[in-house]
Amino acid sequence: MKSTPKVVPLVLAAVVLAATGASQATPPQGPRYAPGVVLVEYKGDASANVKNARRERARINARKRVGAIRAARVSPRAVNLEKLHLPPGKTVEAAIKELAKDPNVRFAEPDYVLTKAVDSNDPYYTGNNLWGMYGNATSPANQFGSQAGEAWAQGYTGSRDVYVGVIDEGIDVSHPDLAANIWVNPHEIPNDGIDNDGNGYVDDVHGWDFYNNDKSVYDGNGEDTHGTHVAGTIGGLGGNGAGVAGVNWQITMISLKFLDTNGGYTSGAIAAVDYLNDLKTRHGLNIIASSNSWGGGGFSQALLDAINRGGNRDIMFIAAAGNDSSSIDGSGHYPASYQCTTPSRNWDCVISVASITSSGALSSFSNHGAVTVDIGAPGSGINSTLPGNTYGSYSGTSMATPHVSGAAALCKSMNPSITASEIRSALLSSATATSSLSGKTVTGGRLDVGALADVCAVPADPVDGAPGNLAAVADSATAISLSWSDNATNESYFEVQQSPAGCGSFNTVATLGANTTAYRADDLQAETEYCFRVRAGNSYPSQSAWSATAAATTEAPPPPYQCAATPYGWVSLGSATSLGLGDEGQGEVNMPFSVPFYGTTTSRLTISPNGLVRLDGGSVLSAYSNTGLPAASEPNGLVAVFWDDLNQGAGGSIRTGTVGSAPNRRYVVSWEGIPHYSVSGSNASFQLVIEEATGDFVMNYADVVFGSSTYDYGRSATVGVENQTGTEGVQHVYNQAALLDGTAVRCSTGEIEPVPQAPAAPTGFSGNAVSGTQINLSWGDVADETSYVLERAIGTTDAFTVLATLSANTASYSDTTVSSGATYRYRLLAANANGNSAYSGTVSVTTPAALPAAPGSISATASSRRVTVSWTDASENESGFDVGRATFNKRRNTWGSITTVTSVGANVTTLIRSSESKGTHRYYVRSKNSAGSSSWTGPTANIVVR
Repeated sequence: MKSTPKVVPLVLAAVVLAATGASQATPPQGPRYAPGVVLVEYKGDASANVKNARRERARINARKRVGAIRAARVSPRAVNLEKLHLPPGKTVEAAIKELAKDPNVRFAEPDYVLTKAVDSNDPYYTGNNLWGMYGNATSPANQFGSQAGEAWAQGYTGSRDVYVGVIDEGIDVSHPDLAANIWVNPHEIPNDGIDNDGNGYVDDVHGWDFYNNDKSVYDGNGEDTHGTHVAGTIGGLGGNGAGVAGVNWQITMISLKFLDTNGGYTSGAIAAVDYLNDLKTRHGLNIIASSNSWGGGGFSQALLDAINRGGNRDIMFIAAAGNDSSSIDGSGHYPASYQCTTPSRNWDCVISVASITSSGALSSFSNHGAVTVDIGAPGSGINSTLPGNTYGSYSGTSMATPHVSGAAALCKSMNPSITASEIRSALLSSATATSSLSGKTVTGGRLDVGALADVCAVPADPVDGAPGNLAAVADSATAISLSWSDNATNESYFEVQQSPAGCGSFNTVATLGANTTAYRADDLQAETEYCFRVRAGNSYPSQSAWSATAAATTEAPPPPYQCAATPYGWVSLGSATSLGLGDEGQGEVNMPFSVPFYGTTTSRLTISPNGLVRLDGGSVLSAYSNTGLPAASEPNGLVAVFWDDLNQGAGGSIRTGTVGSAPNRRYVVSWEGIPHYSVSGSNASFQLVIEEATGDFVMNYADVVFGSSTYDYGRSATVGVENQTGTEGVQHVYNQAALLDGTAVRCSTGEIEPVPQAPAAPTGFSGNAVSGTQINLSWGDVADETSYVLERAIGTTDAFTVLATLSANTASYSDTTVSSGATYRYRLLAANANGNSAYSGTVSVTTPAALPAAPGSISATASSRRVTVSWTDASENESGFDVGRATFNKRRNTWGSITTVTSVGANVTTLIRSSESKGTHRYYVRSKNSAGSSSWTGPTANIVVR
């Protein structure tokens, strides 16, 4: 099965049981996943009646396709998603490839392993041991703390009417500093063994354990330390003179355990997210967010779908950025790297959190990303609750995340009418600029709960003034950037509305935080005019007048790519160093120049050992299962050079380099001698050349033969280009034997000079033995050929030799030079003046054996009851002989029919019957083999036995 590289735990490897510092984790090499399990999402249908029947048929077919031994629903809310348990010997990779061919399957993916990412009178606070809660004006003070103490000083300490889901390990629900803030399900009768609230979970009083599938969210015995620590930061009781204080002194926390000490699985995380979605949908719980201090798996469409379901219910998903000391803008770290938006909801429900130290530095272990990570928060040396009425200090982005989750809940408690989108805007817009986070996070700042309180609190006065100087500028075919002057005071948000041309019927497209003066409208139609207006508002409630309108027309779409054959020209990179990407790694490089790519420009490449390059900064980890193009499933924004299941870990090199001088430089990514994962000892060599002058992508193919008819010449590969969303693209090859050694393909948005091409390989090649001396062959006639070359090999091991050269437009041939009972192998290629095609698949045909010749003569003698029958062997291919006998019936005066009395082997010519029955007999003989029997030879003279 595929390699499963080490996954570094998001926090336990970086959780430090000390007041300062944090160990630096090794960067992850690739995601682990559960063996023998795949998650499958089936496509939905419009009609409810049709939907159930089709879904069930789709499930049955998918289970049969991979031989699933068991199937289970992942979440009651995800009706099209199920977990298939594979039979022994079936790999996850093989199952995903097979399911990808099923037209009723939306996607199939692994079940990834996910791991943990760790003025009050409470003694930890007063004893200068809770720096993450301090602010500039608190006592003790720390300007780099979350400033929660300053919000408390204004009287904001939370509300138990606000709910947060803790998706993590379990929580010690009896801890004195937590118990009063733990959810008790009012719709469930404890311990009666009945699912009273009908959500699919029996006796779920405080939440559910999705790892062990039981009601106990706290298992003790050294477990649930991480989840208990996270809960203390969100909602440890404050003002009780004991232990710690959380960001919220009053809150309701729902324990959703899906991790144990070693981690958990994507399927458990999906079920936990949907548990919250169900509570908000059916019972109207005021759930504002889930806190998610974990990660480490690959991209999961199923998990993103569940998170989006939550976003549609106004539930934020607050996630730890991870502890790999690296940028996740290009490589991706999930779930922190998910973008939770939909066509009907343009705000991102995911907030990704980095960790800072008590001196304001980015924690040495913390991931970061100017595009992907939103904000920093205290995460080094954080004291909080631990099981058994104890406390301790942990470090990690796991510890930073609950500070932000708690702040979101505190904001909601200040203003019950505020929406999740507005809370997100308030959290990010109130962040305090921090030098260590500049260029490392979206906001360039850290959490400031004191400033957040000013934004979230119900204002005392209405909005005064209105935004002005609204300007709209199209910056692509799908986006228009807006800017305005903030002439308002007392506002807590800006509302942006959009209308088609003519400024007629407006719709709200964004609600932004206070002091915002810019917005980019995305997902627009090309060459279309749009009109905008903006106003300020607060929850006094009041709104300003609308600004004057501003309109702009989106740009024309970039011309589409086309791919065609181009002259071959391998580019040597000399002694350039190889990237060590192994089986499923990835390499990130920056070209020395930028090229246009679907309406943007880019110089950043993410390289996969599986023969593809991504140009949108996303991940290509585990991109071993090729798809047709375009495809909405990850990865997107790519050039597929020879996208197949390849393995640099078994040999070969992947090298990069620049040749030439500006403005005619070429950047080269070269895969050299890379084996196919499924073919031992194989290798292929090909390269991508990106041209500065044209922006074109040129693919050179030096060797695309692995020595397997399943994979040679691109039979299991994709070649083409796809945009950043998987909605546009061009497919040149998809699982076809359409590539040849020493050829090249150019993908361009301009004109491509056509080059003479050899014909494509013949398809549909088949053979049939019509007799022992004739085999008929047929195939589909290809275009542009001038002849066909038919080759034949005798037996299963002999070499092929040319049998016939056939004229153009031929589609069949009869081989009459064959012998009975023999096996022949055939293969076919098409040819023209530009060269030969690849071979068709090999066809093996066995002719039927010929009937043996009848024996030449037969005689018999008798001595008493001993009868000797002799005959002449006239055949060369018999497997034996049947000896027959007919007996005279005196009463009827007739001879009886011939019946076989004995069978003997090949080459035998005499049979002695030492105790023949009495009577008058005649004898016959015939030869036989697998094709049948000859006619009878005989009869002999009458033989009388007395």
